[in-house]
Amino acid sequence: MADSGGLIARLEQQIASGRDNALARFTLGRARLEQGDPAGAILHLTQAVALKPDYAAAYKQLGAAHAKAGNAPEAIAVWGKGCAVAQDSGELQALREMTSLLGKLKRRHST
Repeated sequence: MADSGGLIARLEQQIASGRDNALARFTLGRARLEQGDPAGAILHLTQAVALKPDYAAAYKQLGAAHAKAGNAPEAIAVWGKGCAVAQDSGELQALREMTSLLGKLKRRHST
């Protein structure tokens, strides 16, 4: 998938100029994941949850990046933490989505 409108470059420039925040990292990580760059996504999504530890959507995307990178144990751990965060913050949709993803990944890797 192409970087529509140079989003990645703009966000990287924003972060490099010292305007780093969880939303920028989340958006950049998601864009990297959509481009097929799970390692780049992991880098930025890890920063997103470090900057905002209650960011359930970032945990969901971080788990997806680890799964896409072939690191099932880390994806399971991240989604497990994300479920706890979503539960604590009342983000029921994120909780349902991560619970489903977690179950599917566990089933795939238990056989």
